[in-house]
Amino acid sequence: MSAAPGIFRVSEKGDRAPEAQGGYAAQWLTKDQELEWDSFVLQHRFGSVYHTTDWKKVVEQAFPHIRGRLLVLRDADSGRILAGLPVYHVSSWLLGSRLVSIPFATVCDPLVTTSGEWAALTPELERERTRTGNKKLVIRAALHAGPSPPSFDSHSHFRHHVLPLDTDFEALCRCFDKHSVRQKARKARRAGVSIRQRNDKIAMAISDALLATTRRRLSLPPMPSRFFASMQNNLRAEHLKIFLAYQNEKPIACHIVLAFKDAWISEYSANADGAISGVNQLLYLETIRQACAAGARTFSFGRTSDTNEGLLSYKRRWATLEENLTDYTLRENRGNARPDAERVTSPQTSRLYVLCKRAIAKVPAPVSRMMGNFCYRHLG
Repeated sequence: MSAAPGIFRVSEKGDRAPEAQGGYAAQWLTKDQELEWDSFVLQHRFGSVYHTTDWKKVVEQAFPHIRGRLLVLRDADSGRILAGLPVYHVSSWLLGSRLVSIPFATVCDPLVTTSGEWAALTPELERERTRTGNKKLVIRAALHAGPSPPSFDSHSHFRHHVLPLDTDFEALCRCFDKHSVRQKARKARRAGVSIRQRNDKIAMAISDALLATTRRRLSLPPMPSRFFASMQNNLRAEHLKIFLAYQNEKPIACHIVLAFKDAWISEYSANADGAISGVNQLLYLETIRQACAAGARTFSFGRTSDTNEGLLSYKRRWATLEENLTDYTLRENRGNARPDAERVTSPQTSRLYVLCKRAIAKVPAPVSRMMGNFCYRHLG
């Protein structure tokens, strides 16, 4: 694809190759320019913790097979960053190497708002795909603002649920389902369950153990412990919040939340085997209470597979707004393929996924940990 009129490209070394006067300049940032990117993310309406270089450090420290770069669009006259997105190279001999924006992010739109910005960025994305020898580049987004990226195929396998915090907590609670949320939370509270916020390494280790137990119960590969350690090592205290539920001084559930600007994201939650009914509802209620007290405007319940009807139904009982999450894929030689030539299937229906679920359900906990480490060596 040729560059759109009025666009020129800036190479990684910073030398300009003008294609027309004025317009935009696409550039891959160097290490010493990353602070400028973080300032842009902080000021952008849809900037999130996933866009930041801190999240880049989290991912790269935890997963050696993933490396990220930052592509920006500058104003050709002032040099000011106008748009951009992080792009990560995921290397895998099992699933195939690919470019992704952004690994392990619940929802993270590119910070692009106009068709002109997309037209300026797309040629550079194509060049990066070719340069790295990848067959595809995937952008995971809800696209709250601006048009869809041009020249990309799209498909959706996940939903996103977000709760607007546009009223006080007590009024908000009255919108939650009476039976499956409020009554169950009261039951857990009467049983002596208490919620505490902690951000120390022991709290993260407890959360990691609870998450591994829960994922094994669901026949899912546990995420590597190093991922959670990397979160604690690289995210600022105000961006990472850990909530633990205790009964008889024993931790029985956890909730890991990422907070950035006025948005809180429920990233990971889990409960111990045999935990009292209602503990998750109480844990979420107290987390939402803290989000309201902190002045947050939205609370995200994370993404959910569109085949998981039980979880979709549960999240809808919290008075959430629902939206599709879409993968936009830039493929090699896409112009020669018929629109229906490649049917995109959900990862949850792939043969490898089904086989892993069956195996994890039957193996001891240490073996499931090993399987999780193997699986996440290829995911992203």
